[in-house]
Amino acid sequence: MDYDSAKKEFTGKKNSKFALYLNDDDQVYAIASDRDKTGEAYFVESIGTNSVKLVNKASKTVNMDDQEAMIWTGTEFVGPSALEIGDAVMEIEEGELYTLIDAKTGVLKRATWKDSNTVEKLNFDGTNYYTAIQKPLDKEYDRAEVEWSDVYNNTVTYILNEDNTVASVIVDEVSTGTKLYGILVGSDDGTGKGNSKNANSVSIFTAEGTTVDYKLDLDTGYSYNTSMLGHLVEYKLDKDGDIKTLKDTATSLLTGGNTVDVDNNYLVSPDKTKTVTLASNVVVFEVDVDEDGDYDVELVTRAEVLAEDDIMPGAMANTPNDATAETYFTYYTASN
Repeated sequence: MDYDSAKKEFTGKKNSKFALYLNDDDQVYAIASDRDKTGEAYFVESIGTNSVKLVNKASKTVNMDDQEAMIWTGTEFVGPSALEIGDAVMEIEEGELYTLIDAKTGVLKRATWKDSNTVEKLNFDGTNYYTAIQKPLDKEYDRAEVEWSDVYNNTVTYILNEDNTVASVIVDEVSTGTKLYGILVGSDDGTGKGNSKNANSVSIFTAEGTTVDYKLDLDTGYSYNTSMLGHLVEYKLDKDGDIKTLKDTATSLLTGGNTVDVDNNYLVSPDKTKTVTLASNVVVFEVDVDEDGDYDVELVTRAEVLAEDDIMPGAMANTPNDATAETYFTYYTASN
């Protein structure tokens, strides 16, 4: 670093502390004032030619190239091109100086709320950490479609800011019990007409197009009764792959046993006052009931639904990623 650059770093920052960063030749590479240090931790979400996308409670893209920015690994300085997606870094000076840090793993015991909308603390393995984040992230570094309570007693990955506050939490399918959807088609009592007292497992036709038998986690207070058979259900799995919650989805405006019109790519309510849009990535379950009362389910395409003149819809559900359109939808080919 030349004299003019060093002088610029010190100007107007009297009584502040400075950290000097030296290269292998003991030359000053960078000077960081404690007034400039952010001390924020991030995961590396993606890497471009001259930029890196970082994410914690929010995401940002930072201009970084090997000529201007350096990352301290603990043993040496490397350029941004040496970073990998999923690395955790502490930002010293934005776009210029970072240090690699270790992500931690721990069991999330609970979240403490400051008010009804604000999480104040997260407890990992019995230790409380303050935080400003409101939602965990999934493995793609998007907001996970789960509540903190969905993650309790499961192992997650997290990183801490310099002040020991939680910067970000990463969850996956195992640790969250992510919301899943399918058609409940039977239970393990042999007739498919089981009830909550004698059913230890249920059969669900999944959004992947296969029927899966799931054990019920009897300690989690799941809800199951025969009235749910043939319905679109929302369920979550525990770390062992057993169902820990099971419930009917909230029915949408087009239920009630009435057929509805399909008009100009919309489903129109019987009174013609409301319409429903099917998302471009909608999962559609066509449900039929055979003469023995068994449910015959198959996946059909959005185009096949919209090609009909009228249909008898069942329940619908949307997800936070597409709150304006229905992303799971059932309709029946026989009275149900």
